[in-house]
Amino acid sequence: MVRDFKANKLSSTTILLSIIILAFILRIYKLSEIPPGFYADEASIGFNAYKILTTLHDEHGKFLPLFFEAFGEYKNALAIYPVAIAYSFFGVSEFATRLPQAILGVAVVFSMYFLAKELFGKKMGLISAFLMSTIPWHVHLSRFTIESHNAFLLSIVLGTTFLLVSFRKNWEMRFLIFASISFAVAFYTYFATRIFTPLYLLGLGVIFRHELPKLIRSRIRTILIPVTVFIVLTLPFIFHMSSGKGFLRYQQVAIDKEISSPSGLAQKAYQLYFEHFSFDFIFLKGDSDFDGQLSNRHSVNGLGLLYKWQLPFWVLGIFFLLVQKNLNFAHKKWAILLMLLLFPLGSVLSDAKTPYATRSIIGVVPYTLITAYGLYIAFNRLTKLKNQIVKIMLSTLAVILVTFIASLFLNRFLNLYQAYINRAYGYIGFQYGSKQIVNYFLENNDKYQLKIIYSGFDGTDALLNFYGLENCKNCYKFDPKPCESDISKLIAVSVDNKSGFDKSYEATLKEVIFYPNGIKAFEIFEAFSKKCS
Repeated sequence: MVRDFKANKLSSTTILLSIIILAFILRIYKLSEIPPGFYADEASIGFNAYKILTTLHDEHGKFLPLFFEAFGEYKNALAIYPVAIAYSFFGVSEFATRLPQAILGVAVVFSMYFLAKELFGKKMGLISAFLMSTIPWHVHLSRFTIESHNAFLLSIVLGTTFLLVSFRKNWEMRFLIFASISFAVAFYTYFATRIFTPLYLLGLGVIFRHELPKLIRSRIRTILIPVTVFIVLTLPFIFHMSSGKGFLRYQQVAIDKEISSPSGLAQKAYQLYFEHFSFDFIFLKGDSDFDGQLSNRHSVNGLGLLYKWQLPFWVLGIFFLLVQKNLNFAHKKWAILLMLLLFPLGSVLSDAKTPYATRSIIGVVPYTLITAYGLYIAFNRLTKLKNQIVKIMLSTLAVILVTFIASLFLNRFLNLYQAYINRAYGYIGFQYGSKQIVNYFLENNDKYQLKIIYSGFDGTDALLNFYGLENCKNCYKFDPKPCESDISKLIAVSVDNKSGFDKSYEATLKEVIFYPNGIKAFEIFEAFSKKCS
């Protein structure tokens, strides 16, 4: 019996290790190349991390800040300090900039095992970890840097796990403290958490409303210490928000300014909220192919955020979750459903006209848990068959079938991800070409008086800073002396946006930059301004 227990434990450990290795490979393979390019937010995070590493100050000269000013708003520390650490080992590069998100993504997969195990047991833990390791929604958003989505996910998953463990252990204080730390850290990760986390914590208070008064009356210290820890850790965030700086990002993406009437806003919010649960968004298109979406980089074109094969198990999981009436299970059920109900709010309470895979990233947790629960229920039904031979045959067949189908969909995802390079360029994509342009500028640093990126990018300053690392002399995102015809200039122009260039400059083509699929992307000219009239 002891031998069987050890063998079972070893088998579970081996399976979990295999899942973690798979998650790591899917997130780290060709990390600097896929997705292609390196867009402005990544470059801004990278340059600030470089400044922290080399000077202990950000690009604006602030000493080790918790909030980094960029693009008229503030980025969180957990998006930048891990990148600075990565640079200390690997140097400044696209790979090192993206590496912390990939590693945090693997940590999320690992943490999902413990959350699902606490909810439903070890088998559910393994199923949930496997699903999270391969789900396009999470794999894709773990392969580039956009704030710190995975630190957000990790803090919520860990906070929920510690809270549930504390409840199971009669509110053991140390786990409540761990939960407080995790939930506090969430506020320093990603802007959407400022909407989700307070409402989630309020909802958890409602879920445990019967236990909390008893705890306060009999063991006030058990509540007081974790709450104090939470308040102390969130004080810098509270001061940041009260100063008004914390709302700058919200002012940029506030509820649709084109809609003035309250009824219009309510109708828009209602429609957008339920679109987050639509088959099109979750299982068919993701957000990149969603009608009206302005960005092409938040999901993989031609694929949903989850695989279509997971749909029947999602339906099965939500059904059995809703009909479950076990009182000992109620708080677990409502914790999952609470996440599910709240996950669209990061998009809904913004100017978004379509669902966003990024702003609603926390949704990957309840969708994974519910799908895993459906799979768990389906296999559990098979194991309860009385005829042993039939049970073994059907269980084996089911495992083979699910594994085969999952492999087919994963292979399709990987193929689409390779093809994604053909659709992720320009302002709406990953802004491929900035590295090649700045490198060409650096090669000709002293030959021309001005080096200018005329068109093709958003956040051009960040790209010049990251690839130039303060060595690109007289490099600009605009022409500072457009009417002086005696100044030699090296100008990079997007082939898709040359409006006005020919009228303003006498130019000789010096270099052509192509996208990875062979399409012409940018032309670099030696140019002199035409005299202004």
